[in-house]
Amino acid sequence: MNPLLYPAVIKQGKQLDFHEFSDSAASATFGFPAVRSEKFPSLSEQIQKSFLLLQGSSLNSLIHKMMKSLQLILQQDFLSSHEAGRDCEWRQEGLYEFCERVMFEATLVTLYGRPPNINTDVGANMHRKSWINTLRDNFKKFDAMFPLLIAGIPISLLGRTKSIRKQINQVFHPQSMAEWTSPSGFIQARVDIFQQYDTLKDLDKAVGNTIPACFWCLYHLLSNPQAVSTVQEEIMRMFGDKDPESILNQDTPTREQLEKLIHLESAINESLRLSSVSMNIRVVQKDFCLHLNPQYSVCVRKGDIVALYPQSTHLDPDIYPNPQQYQFDRFVENGMVKTNFFKANQKIRYYHMPFGSGATMCPGRFFAINELKQFLCITLMMCDMELVAVRQHLSRLPTIDPNTRTLLLCGYPNVGKSSFINKVTRADVDVQPYAFTTKSLFVGHMDYKYLRWQVVDTPGILDHPLEERNTIEMQAITALAHLRAAVLYPLIVVANKCDVKKISELSEENQKIFADLLSEGIPVIETSTLTEEGVMQVKTEACDRLLVHRVDTKMKGKKVHDILNRLHLAMPTKRDDKERPAFIPEGAVLRRKTMEVDAPKRKLEKDLEMELGDDYTLDLQKYWDLMNADEKHDKIPEIWEGHNIADYIDPEIMKRLAELEKEEELREQAGEYDSNEESEDEEMQEIRHLAKQIREKKKLKILESREKDVQGPRMPRTAKKVDRAVLEKEMQELGLDMTEKDGSHYVQQARRSRSLVQKRKREASVLPTSRTRSQSASKQPRDQSGVRDAKMMKKVKTMMKSSQKGMNRQGRKGESDRHVFDLKPKHLLAGKRKSGSTSRR
Repeated sequence: MNPLLYPAVIKQGKQLDFHEFSDSAASATFGFPAVRSEKFPSLSEQIQKSFLLLQGSSLNSLIHKMMKSLQLILQQDFLSSHEAGRDCEWRQEGLYEFCERVMFEATLVTLYGRPPNINTDVGANMHRKSWINTLRDNFKKFDAMFPLLIAGIPISLLGRTKSIRKQINQVFHPQSMAEWTSPSGFIQARVDIFQQYDTLKDLDKAVGNTIPACFWCLYHLLSNPQAVSTVQEEIMRMFGDKDPESILNQDTPTREQLEKLIHLESAINESLRLSSVSMNIRVVQKDFCLHLNPQYSVCVRKGDIVALYPQSTHLDPDIYPNPQQYQFDRFVENGMVKTNFFKANQKIRYYHMPFGSGATMCPGRFFAINELKQFLCITLMMCDMELVAVRQHLSRLPTIDPNTRTLLLCGYPNVGKSSFINKVTRADVDVQPYAFTTKSLFVGHMDYKYLRWQVVDTPGILDHPLEERNTIEMQAITALAHLRAAVLYPLIVVANKCDVKKISELSEENQKIFADLLSEGIPVIETSTLTEEGVMQVKTEACDRLLVHRVDTKMKGKKVHDILNRLHLAMPTKRDDKERPAFIPEGAVLRRKTMEVDAPKRKLEKDLEMELGDDYTLDLQKYWDLMNADEKHDKIPEIWEGHNIADYIDPEIMKRLAELEKEEELREQAGEYDSNEESEDEEMQEIRHLAKQIREKKKLKILESREKDVQGPRMPRTAKKVDRAVLEKEMQELGLDMTEKDGSHYVQQARRSRSLVQKRKREASVLPTSRTRSQSASKQPRDQSGVRDAKMMKKVKTMMKSSQKGMNRQGRKGESDRHVFDLKPKHLLAGKRKSGSTSRR
């Protein structure tokens, strides 16, 4: 979904409920009833009040307590040796394990207080560590099953997960929590609210997301030295440029001081943007139409799930340029927190949503951000940390065979080592115009003199002592240590980029350096990987020298004598003076003589094409073998439906067409096709005039009919009774003389159709007994009886049409139709039993 449409979804708090899904998921995971069920009536207000204990003045006390916990844990862990006057040694530990160990214990002590019978003296330190480690291990095992429990998998199918959850629940049960010392106000309020249920859910919320966030923040910072330097300078300004060792013993920073760490907060937000995989899920409470914008709406049904994926916004290149790249100062602008982000020239309201959005945002987000800041402050200031991913890095290193023929490329950064390996092998090493593009070893393979060679590209080595080189620079030395020492020699000095400046163009002092190398017998070759000048010379020289050196080394070894004893080189001697020339068969000699005769060669089509050029046309019928050679180029008849098309073609058709066109042109010039209206006689003119009147009368009738706007059914003209007076009137309007109508045909037909029986004289006091036309005409139509006027008649007809709609809608279904209802549909009832098996799913 477009991030610009998020506000339309988030503001629908009543129709799109967040708590229904979260309560059901929490119930399935932690094993207690949903908060908003009958077990917990009217708890919403109390729960919201408990969340206030994570904000304001209560948050200040939590921040102070969290910093003290972090100081105590780090002092008792690996800083104690430094305080005793000994130099701290480097310790290697998994970055995630370190964050998990420190943050779990610090968060546990800050929120829940100290467990019973565990104090802070030195004698109880080991017992405290063991108890917390056991609790942490159980929580890790339970947290690993968390996705499966959310998915609805029964806990009984997940091995020991149920027993582990039971052990953790016993630790955080209200009866056990009563013996803990110094719990936070938030946890105490939660215990009072839920009474008989444990607070494992709160522990999961506190550390389940904080530990991964700490890991990613620290990882991204350590991967970016500039970010570490900027954040450390900002932290030192906050502490007043004091000695880092005194930070553990001084007063903790206040909330206001932590809020001033803008670059640190930006680094945290950037890590959350890249690593957060949160999902905002809401359940539709009733059927309604969700209006996302004036042009776009979505109709949703009750029970549907509407999910927002913040990750699609966090990785949108229109909002965040280079979204996959970590930029620690992305949320800083002009020394202040940046809050203006745009997409399609529109400001986005919800651009950063690791804690959710709207009224359902995580209530503990302020505490989470501040504890991340505290952890990073004390870790970056008190510890020298480096990323050492040895196992992962070695698994990514290419396979190097130490026994095969190897060319090793060593030198300063950005001198063309990667460009050289790309030229001589198929290795596709990244080449960039800045130093330290190559941070690892790369291997390419090539063939020379039918032998397989491997070329190793190493990171650049700076001009400082071996002890001061970093891990990347030491990889070149490490590669040499794993290869045979003979690979170091012979040595070839390659002066690359000769297209920019040659050795002869250098100063005398620099030329002397190469002269000294040549005097020592070390070859110097000028190359350019851009123009490929000297590249093949270096390859040939290096391979030849190494081959000679390998042969010499093997010849000086002990195994060479065993090999030479098994080899015998035969050297034949001359037996006599008899000549023994090579034997050549006579047939071969004859063929050779035939080939030497200058016989004319046959011209091929290829030769003809080369001679004629554009005038050449391919003749496919030239070499046809026919009895009559004159028939080679005869046209093949084209047959269509059994007829030869050539029989129907007139060879003079174009000539005849030209004659016809000329004749037609002469006819037009003579005026043969000109219309002569004056030649019409009087009768024809009258007919045309009458036709014109008929057309005008027809148009007039159409207009009169439209003005009447008759909505009722119309009787067809053929069904109407023809009135004699109307007929005579219409004929007179059309111009027909109706004066002598008595002798006309229609009058005679009317007389014949009339009854010849003498009608009885009608008397006023006696009603006619026969059903004649006059009697039926005197009655009022049934559909008009009881109707007051025309207005009421129109309303009655409208009501009649409305009552007919239902019957018309279900016109194919009648009351007498038989319908058998399926009261137990198979697909809804089969396979729904809790236990046992069934034959259909």
